[in-house]
Amino acid sequence: MRWPETDGEAVYPVCSHDETYKITTRRKFKCKNWHHQFSVASSTIFASRKMDFVDLLAAMCLTVNASKGMSMVQLSRDIDCQYKTTFVLAHKLREAIAR
Repeated sequence: MRWPETDGEAVYPVCSHDETYKITTRRKFKCKNWHHQFSVASSTIFASRKMDFVDLLAAMCLTVNASKGMSMVQLSRDIDCQYKTTFVLAHKLREAIAR
């Protein structure tokens, strides 16, 4: 889903070089051209995340499926994290939807 133009093969976002190594122990990739490591979340709104993807996906589902919107205080209770974290996450989601 991340790189549909290459049928799921990793592409380094800086140089668009599609020849990469897969680092299985760290769930990362390494560009053969630049020798830099990158992950699936590189160059996305979740690039500098500290939350697990499961928690991010749960927060997205709860936020999107709420018919009248959702309070970030309620979301912070539901996914068991701080209010500030959910506030920043909500802004990242709104930015992604606006694009």
